[in-house]
Order: sequence, then structure tokens, then C-alpha cells
Amino acid sequence: MRYEVELEGRKVVVDVERAEGGWRVRMDEGEWAAWGGGFVQPGELRLVNGGRSTTVGTHVHGDRVALQVDGHPLDARVVDPRSASAAMGGGAAEGVLATPMPGVVVRIPVAVGDRVTAGQVVIVVEAMKMENEFKAPVDGVVESIEVQIGQALEANAVLARIGE
Repeated sequence: MRYEVELEGRKVVVDVERAEGGWRVRMDEGEWAAWGGGFVQPGELRLVNGGRSTTVGTHVHGDRVALQVDGHPLDARVVDPRSASAAMGGGAAEGVLATPMPGVVVRIPVAVGDRVTAGQVVIVVEAMKMENEFKAPVDGVVESIEVQIGQALEANAVLARIGE
């Protein structure tokens, strides 16, 4: 998955791939680094690279992420790839929700026929041990739900359709 991140006023591109025992990560097309670890508690990760261990605290508010990396505060803004793909002509602009990454459906808090408002969670997909909320891009009615809980998804799978 590729993320555009504004970190302390500097824009960087971060690539993250699932790997055995953790993730492979690189910044700005640099060298890949392997990181293992996981969540210690909600909002706190322990990451390990070789013999180096790093504690990362996170607090997400909208597109802003407040980070504490080994006690040092950082402020970041992530460009949501789902929003970015919608802005580049993806289906969400027409009321079609699709996932840009593979994952597993973990929650569907709406049903066909429900009235939803723009920004309301329609489908939740787990990818890389993170839950990704797919929200209604427009006010409307859920016309169809194309997936079911527990279903494994490929990238670009259509999740739901929202009509007027």
C-alpha cells in the first residue's frame, strides 16, 4: 500500500507491504526495511528491526496523526488512498465503494435499503491488521452490498453501491 504523508511539513511517500512476521517499509523509493512487532495495546505499537526496538504511540483524528516515537512527538497528515482514488475518478464519486487493497470484511453496519449520509461507515475491511472504514461518499440509499462478513477480498473489489 502506498501512502502520501506530510510529516513535520515535509511530504514523503511511504510504501508498506505485509511480510513474514511483520512488514516491509520504505520511504521515498529508498531501501526496504523489515519491521516486526505488533500492538502492545490500542494506539501503541512495538516495532522491531534487527536488534532495534521502537515504541510508537498513535492518535488518529481525521487525516491527522499524532505520533510519539520513542517519546519524541511528531505530527503527520496522511492522504487517505481511498479518498485519493475517488478524487482521481474512482467509483466512490458515483456512489460505488471499492477497496484499493486486499483484505477481509469484518463488519457491515448497514443493510440494503438503509438511508445513509456522506461519511457514514458502510463497510469495514481488515487489511494488514488494521481496520479500514469505507464510508458513504454521498447521502443516499444503500442499493446493494456486494460482500459478506468474513469474505476475503482482492484489491479493487466492489463493496457496496449507494444510490440517491
